[in-house]
Amino acid sequence: MRATYEQNPADNTEALHLVDATGNTLSIIRALHQESADDPDARRYALAQDTGATVYGGIDLWLVDDDDHGWIYLSPEAEVVLDADGDAYEVELPADEFDLVDRTLRRFLALDGGEVVDERRSR
Repeated sequence: MRATYEQNPADNTEALHLVDATGNTLSIIRALHQESADDPDARRYALAQDTGATVYGGIDLWLVDDDDHGWIYLSPEAEVVLDADGDAYEVELPADEFDLVDRTLRRFLALDGGEVVDERRSR
């Protein structure tokens, strides 16, 4: 697996892309700037696959269990829309890439009220 992060000011988006060993991509995308403070979706993110399947929100839990390993647990709706093979995506990366994923997911989920569990601190 590999991870990349990009900002696209022209499209007002930022995205985290997770690419597995087979080349399948899961992207977590959100707006860089709110268009309107009254827009309830302005703070939300979307999950998108390279197949075109997309769902707003969709992460129930980001669970970190090691310095280079975690799980993205999907909502039931995201499981169906993304035709996921199970309820979670495993994320295993070199520590520097994993740190990028961890920081970005924590920020996205904090803006949208998502849950983060870091089991490294409970050891």
